[in-house]
Amino acid sequence: AWGFWNFCHEAYQSTPHSGYRKVRQWGQKAPLGCFSFTSNIDSHWTASGFDSERVIEIHGAVKWLQCSKPCCADVWRAPKDLKLVEDVTHRVRGTLPVCPKCKAVARPNVQMFGGDANFSKARRSAQLNRYEAWLKKLESRPDYESLRLTCVELGCGLTVPTVRKELENVLQRFPSARLIRINPENPGLMQETADKGVSVPLAAGVAIDDISKRFTVQPLATFILWDQRGGGAEMRAPLQTSVGRLIRLCEMHGVLVEMSKTTSADVMTGNHSEHVTLERTLHVKHFKEVKATGKEFELTAVLQLRDAIFVNGPSSVLQSRIDSVGLFLDDVNRRFGDAKYQEEVQMCGDRR
Repeated sequence: AWGFWNFCHEAYQSTPHSGYRKVRQWGQKAPLGCFSFTSNIDSHWTASGFDSERVIEIHGAVKWLQCSKPCCADVWRAPKDLKLVEDVTHRVRGTLPVCPKCKAVARPNVQMFGGDANFSKARRSAQLNRYEAWLKKLESRPDYESLRLTCVELGCGLTVPTVRKELENVLQRFPSARLIRINPENPGLMQETADKGVSVPLAAGVAIDDISKRFTVQPLATFILWDQRGGGAEMRAPLQTSVGRLIRLCEMHGVLVEMSKTTSADVMTGNHSEHVTLERTLHVKHFKEVKATGKEFELTAVLQLRDAIFVNGPSSVLQSRIDSVGLFLDDVNRRFGDAKYQEEVQMCGDRR
């Protein structure tokens, strides 16, 4: 058996392809975080830089070992080099890894097909507990029903449909969740989820590249959000960002917002305002060109939140803008009150 596992262990030391990095970058854009739920046993998600606290290796991983008896549920990391040599008979030579407690031969912490009563579930259980806690935290949010939780399924077949079933379960738990099923051979959707998903019959690498390109072409705008107590935040975000996502982006950047199921916003345009819901994206008419730095102008929208409070008042970015405006007004008032300036004003025939 260790002839096979040694081959796997060495093969999985390879560098993950760029698709892993690109998907990780998608996750970094998600205000409420993300998880990788994988049936792969090569640990490539964590090797590519994905947070190990945000990965569920549902079938285990070759890079982790356990007792073969097992005498306990302990799981430990395998050394990078097992120092085993495989000859033409496919039997290894060298010292096999052993359990540190009972000294029995160790085995990879990988769940075998056909039933594997000796598989230690300790590591997987810890991963699943973190994952379930994250989902329950999302379910407890006031904006739970409008959360556009996106499940990206990459190359999950029908032979071992563990991942497919889990993502379909998530669709049932979150009313606004969506599924992107990327699979050149089995891209079909169940009738129950057809209206919440899209099939992409392409190889994973091709689909990932195409989706990544779409992330980079979104025009940005400046959004300024206020509550009714003087708290608020300012941020740059894609033009088509919904009100709910703007609030979640605030949270992503450490700005605490207390909201409720009735939270919404009024978009301020001159002397007028228009009420918008959390799921609503703003129309181009809601933006105005505002002078930024130098000669640059930025599309800017101002929103007054209803039934929401910025816990710590204005964010640091918005407070900096408030301070700058305050200094500018102080300077104007000081210059306006200067005696020489007032004398010059009195001498002007046209004071417009």
